[in-house]
Amino acid sequence: SAMQFTPQQLAGAQRYGPQTRVGNWLEDTCLDESKIADFRKRKEQGSLTMGFTQAKMALCNQPVPHSYSSDGKLRFGDTVVVVHQTSNAALASDLFDEISFGSKEYLVTASPNTAPTARTTFVIDRAQESKEADDSDDVLYYGMPFALRCNDSLLVDKRINMLKAPFYLASTLKNERQGSRVSNRQLAYMTPRKDSKATWCVQKLAASDPGVSRLLSKEEPVPANAPLVLQHRGTFQTLSCDPKHVDSTDFGPEFEVCCHNNLGTGKIEALSSESSAAAAGAA
Repeated sequence: SAMQFTPQQLAGAQRYGPQTRVGNWLEDTCLDESKIADFRKRKEQGSLTMGFTQAKMALCNQPVPHSYSSDGKLRFGDTVVVVHQTSNAALASDLFDEISFGSKEYLVTASPNTAPTARTTFVIDRAQESKEADDSDDVLYYGMPFALRCNDSLLVDKRINMLKAPFYLASTLKNERQGSRVSNRQLAYMTPRKDSKATWCVQKLAASDPGVSRLLSKEEPVPANAPLVLQHRGTFQTLSCDPKHVDSTDFGPEFEVCCHNNLGTGKIEALSSESSAAAAGAA
């Protein structure tokens, strides 16, 4: 901001400072003190730009455990990494990057880093409308509604030593105000609202006749580490990623994630949900 100087300050140049009691010396002293106090306060709260960015990177990129499936089935409560097959990039959230101011909708991209970190792992959660009386069978089946919740590590609020409310992967029909940042397709984002927009189901990747194949697979458990299609229940659009569409993020260039049915290009919509069985095998 522009500073106002007294004639004495202008004439005296460097010979006059807050210690020299001429002109608005008291105002200068108070201004310096308030700047130092503000800096200290922001430093303590971790809101300095440099400190905040470092803290964000440390929080989001921290390694976290993901689930091991002994029988090769995905279950509610499992922590998974969802990898896009064509680009070999992992679904990733940024709960600090709001898509539009005040929307409480946060960025989702596909990260080249597929290691299980806080931002690239998601928990398979029961959908809002799920009212299963028998919770003993916690296996995820094809076509069954579910939600994808962010990793709890992202929700730790150190100031109050509590967990903040969780966020869920969601999508909503494209309109004149809402579209993905690069390709302007149907937006995928993280939201604190667990409703129909945050409800998904797994479908089989079927090139020839997906309708028949998906109808027959209703009672079939979803296997871990296998190609699958993640379909948004409300719009019947598929979670998708095209390596041509690169988004600039705080974590560097990453691929845009949106909801889009890539008809005739089964590879692009193919996703694979990885449990630690794959990681252990690779190690």
